[in-house]
Amino acid sequence: MKLPDIPAVEFRNPLQVTRKIIFSNGYEFPICPRCKITIEREYMSFCDRCGQRLNWKGYSKAVIIRK
Repeated sequence: MKLPDIPAVEFRNPLQVTRKIIFSNGYEFPICPRCKITIEREYMSFCDRCGQRLNWKGYSKAVIIRK
């Protein structure tokens, strides 16, 4: 998936992680608010796919998506 051209300064401002996906096998992954792709681990400072800085405040109340 190609991301739209966004100035680098936009990636410095942390976006809040508000969604997570739980698969039928029990695995659970947070979802990046910018690229909408699962993040490898919880509480990382940046998305390992698009580089967006992340804010984990309120993650315990994240919307759950079941697959």
